[in-house]
Amino acid sequence: MEFRVDGKRGACVRERIGLESRMVRILPQGTIVRVVEERDGRCRLGEGGWVSRKVLTSDREIALLSATAIVLAEERTHEVRVREGRLGHLDCKVVAISRRPTMGVVFAHGAASSTDDLLAPAKALILDHGLREAAIFLPEGPFGVQGLRAWWDPKTDDLGAVRTAASVRALFPARPLAPDLEPRADRKAVARAVNLFVDALRAASDLVTLGPAQMWFGGFDQGATLAFDVFRVLETPPAGLFLLSPTSLFSPGRLPSDTPVFLAHAQDDAIVPPLVATAALASLRAAGLRDIRVHTAPGGRDLSYHTLRALGRFLLRDDPPAPAEEGEAVPLVRAHLQRNPSFKQFLHKPTYLE
Repeated sequence: MEFRVDGKRGACVRERIGLESRMVRILPQGTIVRVVEERDGRCRLGEGGWVSRKVLTSDREIALLSATAIVLAEERTHEVRVREGRLGHLDCKVVAISRRPTMGVVFAHGAASSTDDLLAPAKALILDHGLREAAIFLPEGPFGVQGLRAWWDPKTDDLGAVRTAASVRALFPARPLAPDLEPRADRKAVARAVNLFVDALRAASDLVTLGPAQMWFGGFDQGATLAFDVFRVLETPPAGLFLLSPTSLFSPGRLPSDTPVFLAHAQDDAIVPPLVATAALASLRAAGLRDIRVHTAPGGRDLSYHTLRALGRFLLRDDPPAPAEEGEAVPLVRAHLQRNPSFKQFLHKPTYLE
């Protein structure tokens, strides 16, 4: 079946499914491609390589949009304003309806992505999920990845090490990982991204004249990992923190226990398995956080309607998902270990069991 590349910055073609796979080329917007297989939100092209289904549009979908959805969009989104500018030292888009917002939300995109990928979710939060009084800020990461953006070089995110370490961290959240298991990243680049995001957060707060108690922030993918690092260094905690499909683990350490946290992960995530979110939950509890809301979304690694609806309820504190149960991490990890015997070798190391 033929599709058209509809992404504003084209489509990134990778050898295999997953952000860790090598990028082979970029397809410009408007390119016609033939899709021979669709799996986990990715499409395999006839000429080889995989691309995200989100950046492809079929002739049937185009016709459907022109017949119905565009008219609906014009009726419902004409009042949504999207403005571009600078937030601190970062380029940023601001999505809002209200001219006097009572809530600020700073939303960080993932690796090899851009603010454009969050425009639709931001509008959905405002129009469909009750955030009409919010201003949603979408800062752009400082690191360039072949026409896209990231917060630091995604190649330094060792996802294999993250998966391995997650099995240990989920069972023993308060124990430090051995040096050979600690996932490595470019810490200088991470620290730079944290400083830039903190500046952007303060600029957003000043722009809408709201204090920390009215400011929420978080992110998706690499942006979720960044958001947690920012949370750790802030002197005054925000109204709340949301972490959507984080790509890394969270180091234990005491944190403001009353800050609400929303943690979401997809059931069929083919890039970062739900085990990583389980380990993250265990680390958050070990850090002293009590108000943690966990949402498990159906499907693959994406910002689905279910996730955005749960996130909207969390931000409004309106019937949020049930709090995570104590001790739920260990049974999930033990089940994972039963399915993956190679991980069991780490359970016999005295570092974790003494």
